[in-house]
Amino acid sequence: MIKSKAKSKSRTEFVRHWELSPIGRRILREGRQFATVQRIVVAARKVFAKRGLAGARMDDIARAAGVNKALPYYYFRNKEELHRFVLETMIAQISAQMESPAVLSMEPPERVRALVNLTFDFVMRNPAYPRLIQREMMADRRPLHWMVVAHHRPLHQRAVKTIREGIARGQFRAVDPDQMVFTIFGMIMYYFATGQLASQIWNRDIWNPRNVEQRRLAVLDFLQHGLFLAPAAKI
Repeated sequence: MIKSKAKSKSRTEFVRHWELSPIGRRILREGRQFATVQRIVVAARKVFAKRGLAGARMDDIARAAGVNKALPYYYFRNKEELHRFVLETMIAQISAQMESPAVLSMEPPERVRALVNLTFDFVMRNPAYPRLIQREMMADRRPLHWMVVAHHRPLHQRAVKTIREGIARGQFRAVDPDQMVFTIFGMIMYYFATGQLASQIWNRDIWNPRNVEQRRLAVLDFLQHGLFLAPAAKI
């Protein structure tokens, strides 16, 4: 019974994120087998992260998903559409968490901490995400307009607004909000995006939960001293 409820909740969350994508809405409207599509998408994340759009093959994705090699084409028109859907649904997930009423109602310092923690937690659950985004940014053959307009720019603007609110309330130093937002997410994403290199430099597995926790604390400590203002002493 507990497993059934957890499975139902997981499906509800996936469906909510799929509804944010035109491709996902079409799949849901056509009544496709949810579990099968989910397996293909999860497999595609790993294959695209490892080989990129150009190097990935639909046959590889089907094999990784444990389905017939023709099945991905039944759900997705081509490799490019599957790739875009993978990105859309992952970005939609992290955006939805950061834009939740619970987060938006927080005071600026708590909101910034929440953005940091949500990003770390999301990447640990979705380790392919940093490499997928990195590969997409490096692929100058394709415009990033859809990703910027639908997700990244609104998220950046909301984070900038948080920094400005904190400055206005005397909670943050008078920093450049745009630069600070890039600094915050850069400190997190660079750590994961350079995983193999960083692991060799440090001679440790950067994905080890204990090492990730140390990185999280280091980022929060930096913000505590580089962004937050200490509350005025009470007289």
